[in-house]
Amino acid sequence: MKKLLLISSSLLLPLLPLSVMSCASQNQSSNLLSFPKKPQNNFAENIHINKLLDFFVNKDTNQKKIYVSQQTNKSSSKNTELKYSFVYDPIFIFNGGFGGSDFEDLRNISLKVIDNTLQNDWYWTLLNITSFNYIFSPYGDRYKPLDNEKELFQETQDFLNSISLKIQNLEPKQLITIKYNEIDKLKKYNVYKDKESWYLIFDENKAIKIWKYLDNNVPKLKITPDLLIFKDKKNISKQLTELEEEIFKQHQSQFNQDYENYSKYYSDQDEGEFLTKRNDKNYLEFQTVEQYNKNLVEAINKINEEKIKIFRFTMRDIDENKK
Repeated sequence: MKKLLLISSSLLLPLLPLSVMSCASQNQSSNLLSFPKKPQNNFAENIHINKLLDFFVNKDTNQKKIYVSQQTNKSSSKNTELKYSFVYDPIFIFNGGFGGSDFEDLRNISLKVIDNTLQNDWYWTLLNITSFNYIFSPYGDRYKPLDNEKELFQETQDFLNSISLKIQNLEPKQLITIKYNEIDKLKKYNVYKDKESWYLIFDENKAIKIWKYLDNNVPKLKITPDLLIFKDKKNISKQLTELEEEIFKQHQSQFNQDYENYSKYYSDQDEGEFLTKRNDKNYLEFQTVEQYNKNLVEAINKINEEKIKIFRFTMRDIDENKK
């Protein structure tokens, strides 16, 4: 199943070098760059989007206008670059999936493009969220095979009529905020302040998580590439709270095990270095193994033990034409 997914999704686009895309994005010739007219909408006035903006610019009205204008008027080369980046760095194949140094270099460039988009261009991402294609993604770190993957794919197909989907309604209907749980031993070594998980709810039962935090007192927002689908459309807030609690349990359990091993076998090494490697900055880093993604998958698997309650999808592609 995984091999079929990989091959079929990789055929979506010809494999062109990212250097070509980079040149295209930097070329200022009017015949290469296009700035299609944006449809008039009240996206920035959506109460939930506006809350994100107010936090991001510290409620500076002028900065808000500048940021929204910059994000709204990005050229179509942004779409093209991102589209090819999803080919070289298919997110659902965590930690790569191809060998060879040339391809690995392209993958690393693509990873940076996607990471930059989800963090620095978060508004553009949400403005174009209905153009993103998501694929069912039950896998954890290193794309490890699952004993029940055939059944998982079949149940997803039966319930959603597809293993790929999109968000239909551009404007989120709800914003759910959940405080980040800190591991006591890591508090001293953590970098970010005021961390929270912000979930935007689309189409009644689709949730996108956004990390909200302060980095050296600078407001930061980082969209995660996953789309969570809830079977039960009621009490989404309660289900997300339970998910966050389970993620923390998995995180705490993993840390306790690592710390026990450190105490037994590596106690002669610097404890500060050990703890720093596990601080919040590393935990939230995009596409790293043995960090947040691992705990998310473990938490969903725990919740889905008896029956599937949450379907996890991951960004796979973006339509050629942007909004």
